[in-house]
Amino acid sequence: MKKKWNFEQEEQCIQWACIGWLEQQNTEPILGTTSRVPGVFVFLRSFGKIYLKDGLEYTFALPFIVRKAWPLSPHGVMIQRVLEPSEIEEAEISGDAVLPTIFSVTSPFSEAATVGLTSPSLKSEDETAARPLKSVSPTEMVVWVSHRGSASNDDVLVTVDVEQRQLSVWRYIYTNPKDRRVVGDMRDCMIPIEHRRMKAACWMEKIYHHEISISE
Repeated sequence: MKKKWNFEQEEQCIQWACIGWLEQQNTEPILGTTSRVPGVFVFLRSFGKIYLKDGLEYTFALPFIVRKAWPLSPHGVMIQRVLEPSEIEEAEISGDAVLPTIFSVTSPFSEAATVGLTSPSLKSEDETAARPLKSVSPTEMVVWVSHRGSASNDDVLVTVDVEQRQLSVWRYIYTNPKDRRVVGDMRDCMIPIEHRRMKAACWMEKIYHHEISISE
């Protein structure tokens, strides 16, 4: 055991924890550059903690209960919140859409951002900005998220939709909010844009799905 934390004073249960990376601004040797620092992400009931290897600590608010979290490439974490059955019932009665369940945290200084749903058909920033942010179906349960290896150009994740009896494989991409690029390749056409006050720094595109049988 190298490190141990105690959260008795917070009086909140740990919902999930994982190891990931966080991008930090360098102060030396070259001011203005960034580097990735490994750390431990801990999610409690109403807030999260990040403990970096370099000794820095951060606390950020959580407006939902975390179900699970996974490290993302190149940095940050993907979070899936708990979906209460009452939410689905209320949405069916009111006709409103269920709020997104999949988010990303790439900075302790900004709120968790909805993971957007994209497709290769969105070729320009204007076209992307003109559309409301579309999120992944709330019934998609994330079961695995990859961390890119040296032999792969893609980052993927796997979800299972029990209601639809479907397993899906998705490609995900992180986009730096400072980047405003538009090129032909799908991996470069996803631009971080604010849609109706919701921002997305991570996007998903479905690349495979398969019908599965689920035992009752």
